[in-house]
Amino acid sequence: MLLRLASTHLFDIETGSRPKYQSVVVTCVATASKEKAMKKFALKVQRFLASEDGPTAVEYAVMLALIIVVCLTAVQAIGTNANATFNSVAAKLPSGGGS
Repeated sequence: MLLRLASTHLFDIETGSRPKYQSVVVTCVATASKEKAMKKFALKVQRFLASEDGPTAVEYAVMLALIIVVCLTAVQAIGTNANATFNSVAAKLPSGGGS
């Protein structure tokens, strides 16, 4: 087991001496830090998957999209019917102007 005494001094507890390769020690410290960060990330992902907030938001987004599609279709249909009605009324009116 390696112990960091200061920023540049390393000491091996088991043998009571300095290790031969300081880069190995730095790698071990960095690896431990990465493992801790990875565990923290995995815990956050687990919490997100267990929570109901994500799926609920997706469900609301899908419902909103469907409502928008229905509204746009209805407006288009009403516009088409209104245009046909105005065209039929315009066709029945006498042509020519004059007062």
